[in-house]
Amino acid sequence: DKGIFYVSVDFMPQNYDKVLKKIKTELNNFKNKPVDNKRLQLIKNSIKRQYEYANESVAGIANMLGYDVAVGNGLKDYCDYIPTIESITPEFINQTMQKYFKDENLALSVLLPQKNAKISSKNNIVNVSNKTKVKAKLVSQNRGIKKYKLNNGATLLLQKNTDSNVIATKIFLKGGSLSEEKDGTALILTDTIMKGTKNKSGKEVEDYLDNIGTNISFSNDYEYFEVSMKTTKDDMNGAFSILKEIIETPKFDNKDVKRAKEDALNEIKSAKDKPQNIAFENFYEAFYNNSPFLKTSKILEKSIPEITADDVKELHAKTFSAKNMIISVAGNFNENDLIEKFSSLNNSKDFKPIDDNILKAKLTPIEENVIKTESKKSKGAWLVQGWQTKGFAADDFAALKIISTYLGGGFTSKLFVDLRENKGLAYETGASSSSKFNSGMFFMYIGTNPENIETVKQDFEKEINDLKTKPISEKELCDLKNMITGRLKLATETNMAKAELNGYYEFFDKGYKFGYDYPELIEKVSVKDIMDVSNKYFSQAYIMSIVAENKYIK
Repeated sequence: DKGIFYVSVDFMPQNYDKVLKKIKTELNNFKNKPVDNKRLQLIKNSIKRQYEYANESVAGIANMLGYDVAVGNGLKDYCDYIPTIESITPEFINQTMQKYFKDENLALSVLLPQKNAKISSKNNIVNVSNKTKVKAKLVSQNRGIKKYKLNNGATLLLQKNTDSNVIATKIFLKGGSLSEEKDGTALILTDTIMKGTKNKSGKEVEDYLDNIGTNISFSNDYEYFEVSMKTTKDDMNGAFSILKEIIETPKFDNKDVKRAKEDALNEIKSAKDKPQNIAFENFYEAFYNNSPFLKTSKILEKSIPEITADDVKELHAKTFSAKNMIISVAGNFNENDLIEKFSSLNNSKDFKPIDDNILKAKLTPIEENVIKTESKKSKGAWLVQGWQTKGFAADDFAALKIISTYLGGGFTSKLFVDLRENKGLAYETGASSSSKFNSGMFFMYIGTNPENIETVKQDFEKEINDLKTKPISEKELCDLKNMITGRLKLATETNMAKAELNGYYEFFDKGYKFGYDYPELIEKVSVKDIMDVSNKYFSQAYIMSIVAENKYIK
């Protein structure tokens, strides 16, 4: 019977009064001024497209039907949704705003720093005695982060933060899916490693973690396995004991492996129902062709049924070893205690370092444009277009980050404003830049109506050509830099984010302090750099993947 309409914003503290005034002004405009009919129609079109795309899959239909029956007025809401949207007028919007947007209905919540609070990087630097029962070499320290080499071969990064009792740990292990003999083994490993140990059942592990309020999870990427643990200072002893047991003596029971394989295959089948997934799948297939990174669902469908529990145990034995770990911890901890704990992690006798030629593989250059199309009868269509980049090995990924933010970094980005807001062509659109050791990719994507495919192809081409030939303004560049550095600050507020940032860049050979130097690199990027990098990469051959009804694909 009740609902909530809310506005939220992140801002610099000194702008609080301006931000609040701006929000109130915009809301008052909706109360007192009629919405432009042309803009209203664009919004209606966008909502209708979202409705149509949501109805593409059986899961989407089931979701909406269930929601409307559970909390709405039953099937009538589902059937009348589009006519109701169409019936809304500018006057009705004004009336609705006047009905609900009253001071007595308003709740305002603001979180600001204490007045005159001074933030200094020195606050993170804590002098701790180097006396410890366990031998550990302090390799370096910077920005309040210490890097140790432990006697078991592990690298340990420590960032002290006494603002709360939370302790966050991230462990990166070289290998990931690049170290598997059968494609999909790394996925099955991370899905089953917490299902039981030599001494505890999966239920006992789960109950133990619940009792001490600790979260532990495992995941994998191409180059690494990742272990996450969040606990408190008071629970660190119990949390570490169960983490050590899970890492060193997982059971990998046959029935758990079988169930994980079934779940993985069902997820692959479910993904085939969506044009977006198909478009990206075909894009990755062409992009990673003839490289170790080629791990598409088509390949996994064939290989996962062949995986055995012994395959999983073998992969675990050769990768989950102390000397293969970069351990990153942030929070309110005792430094000597952590050195002692993580020094106790064992080395596997079957540890086998992954070949750097595989881990740091370079992609075969794309010599000519590749366009992959797949026909699917659907009310929605998807297009993905991308280029190879140089990855972390190059110095220009800061410029690529700015370019991806400029094109697809939110509601003010070029693709969103030009294609969705102004032209009403996109259900969803964006751009992204990602890096590996010696390779990377930059891609743009769009979900649209099938009849718009040729139009959005031309619009994509125009946006890229503009980047190559027309300099963006200094103001645009300044705004983009502020957006990126502001998001980075917000993204690293938690101890888990700090631990991940430090460990991630240490793993990729950039060094643990790189995440804090990153804003300086962003700040150095010039308008000329944007054009130079655009011409460097976007003049090369590209890969394009399109999924739409055949009659709309040229």
